[in-house]
Amino acid sequence: MYDLIIKNGTLVDFDKNKLTVKDIGIKDNKIASIDSSLNSGRKIIDAKDKIVSPGFIDIHMHEEKIIDGEDGEIYDIAYKMLKMGVTTCVGGNCGNNRQSIDEFFNFIDSNGAPVNYMIFAGHNYYRNKLGIDRYKEATREQIEKMIDLIREDIGKNGAVGLSFGIEYSPGISLEEILEICNSIKEYDILVSAHYRADAKKE
Repeated sequence: MYDLIIKNGTLVDFDKNKLTVKDIGIKDNKIASIDSSLNSGRKIIDAKDKIVSPGFIDIHMHEEKIIDGEDGEIYDIAYKMLKMGVTTCVGGNCGNNRQSIDEFFNFIDSNGAPVNYMIFAGHNYYRNKLGIDRYKEATREQIEKMIDLIREDIGKNGAVGLSFGIEYSPGISLEEILEICNSIKEYDILVSAHYRADAKKE
């Protein structure tokens, strides 16, 4: 017996590039069967004329600042995402982390979360941590310090990638970007960049 059966739901068959009507049997919080005629379930939901879909993934969101509650209710953004069907969120975009990755995931480990989070290591976060002016190039010593911090967050604290927010720190040099990227080549990670779009008018 299934814990839940979702009957008559329209599913997207990406292998055949078409819609199909099927029943979904769920057991122990996992999809156990997809078939045309499932009936034995503790609970049955009729999804006729509705599309049944896995949760959506938002690859570009900005996670809550949850450590000091700046965003109001904890997980305020995540709850709004959930109402739109998003169950996995990728934060740390545009070179920006709202708090350290270690703090963020420790909070989730202790308190749970309404969505799944993946986090980029935001390059501007490390620049700000080292007090580098947004219009200045980083020194060799500062680049090496950032590399140490980024490698720790990717290798130890669970960051899935590296993001650059070049618009928000227009002083970033190409050398800085390449040095940092080359320092993490052994990791199988994603890299994203917010383009440069800021300048002082004369």
